[in-house]
Amino acid sequence: MASLSRGLGLSATCMADGVPTHQAMLLLKVVDDFGHDLFAVLEVRHPRVEGLELEVAVASLTAGLVVLHRRWLLATDAAAGPESRAVWHDLLERFIAGPHVVFTRPTSSEGHHG
Repeated sequence: MASLSRGLGLSATCMADGVPTHQAMLLLKVVDDFGHDLFAVLEVRHPRVEGLELEVAVASLTAGLVVLHRRWLLATDAAAGPESRAVWHDLLERFIAGPHVVFTRPTSSEGHHG
């Protein structure tokens, strides 16, 4: 993450002002490429899992990685070293452990907002 962030010119300072469009698109391209590669591997390893389910799971993971990257960058300013790796490890552990929000249909008593 440190090499990727520094290579894109990303820092905590630029994050405060919003990620420049060009860098944001490059970061999303890297994450998207990773997602496609991961999907291809998982599709072979888990042929019984329906494509839509697998695609949504991979998309959830890659979207989560974008959020983790943003938080890591703000906390470390893309520094490389043991402290930065510890921050990344902690973020990953929290992401893996959950809790994750589960979306359900509203009950009739909750009403419909849409």
